[in-house]
Amino acid sequence: MKPSKFSLTLCVIALFTLLGCKKEHLETDPAKAILGKWVLIETRGMGTIKIKPNGSYTEFFNNGIVKHYDAIDGKVNSFPYFFSDSTLNVRIIYDESDGTEIWRKYLYKFSDRNNTLTEDMSPWVDAWFDVFVLRRMQ
Repeated sequence: MKPSKFSLTLCVIALFTLLGCKKEHLETDPAKAILGKWVLIETRGMGTIKIKPNGSYTEFFNNGIVKHYDAIDGKVNSFPYFFSDSTLNVRIIYDESDGTEIWRKYLYKFSDRNNTLTEDMSPWVDAWFDVFVLRRMQ
């Protein structure tokens, strides 16, 4: 085979190989990307603290409920959540007697193919630790 035909054949094979590879769909809708279990791995603010896994995790459901499982005391807390523009909003307190609600607002960012979630509440709250990094549980 002549060198030019050989090169052309290799290019065609390479082209079909590249076109035949299917890329995994990366979810862009935050309401879908957040679904599943997440474990806190880092807090930031007045320094950075790496968190050692202790069995606790947070799980987001498609019905707008987030559950926090605390492995240390065995408690489960459920809260409603929703997305609005660039914020994740989680209700943290509800007083049934007078209907008072307190919502925590986060700027959110997905990274590492939607396997890392960074929640930043620093625009609204001045706290020692106001940024939380969570990793999706496999």
